[in-house]
Amino acid sequence: MGCAENFSALAEHQKKLIEDVVKRLKRLADGDFTETPVDEGIYTGYYSYIIDAVSQTNRNMSNVLIEIDQNAEQVASGAGQVADAAQGLSQGATEHASSV
Repeated sequence: MGCAENFSALAEHQKKLIEDVVKRLKRLADGDFTETPVDEGIYTGYYSYIIDAVSQTNRNMSNVLIEIDQNAEQVASGAGQVADAAQGLSQGATEHASSV
């Protein structure tokens, strides 16, 4: 393989790698945190650090959203308890006022 062919192959490899990273980052930006299989052939050597970082970002974002959802459920539950307690206090105050 000559120099021109080597350069062509390298350029094609770079193109595939960049297209894959861009596709994955666009999905993250669109809120799609599902992981898709990785073409190990394009993420060789130091390039593996790129897919590792993108995958870790994906997992971290997914975990953050899960935690936010869980916390929102706890806040909603707590708000319901506060509303129930306020209703109970109001009812107790009304009963006390009517007995005085």
